Amino acid sequence: MNPDNKRSGKTILIILALFILVVLVLLGVYLVKQGSTIIPRAYGPADDIGADLANSYIFVSPLQALSGGEKIRVNIFILDNRGKGLPGKTVMIGNTSAIKVDVIQSKSDEIGKAIFDISSTTPGVFLIEASVDGAVLPQRVSVVFK
Repeated sequence: MNPDNKRSGKTILIILALFILVVLVLLGVYLVKQGSTIIPRAYGPADDIGADLANSYIFVSPLQALSGGEKIRVNIFILDNRGKGLPGKTVMIGNTSAIKVDVIQSKSDEIGKAIFDISSTTPGVFLIEASVDGAVLPQRVSVVFK
């Protein structure tokens, strides 16, 4: 192989590498200048539109218990339309004569949670519903007492 051909091959590789490097640098500069601007937004009391009933939910555990003494914990989360818990909301759960409700915390806390324990002396399947400030949550939960 001719030594001039080796040099010209190396020269071409160096020029190609420099060209790619320049293109990458220019692309990087362009992308940095086109960067996103994040505008922070604080939410205050004026943004609080109240509970979003469709976004709020009921969680029970366990789903079944023995009648005559075992309790089922009912956690109700009252959330706004952004999924943020709403503190200080008065929560109630539906009550039939067959279900005994022990109120643990009827006002929602800083994460929007209210807590109740329920029990029954009557075996059966019961539908639990909750309301906040007089409005009923669309979600209902079925529990079983055996």
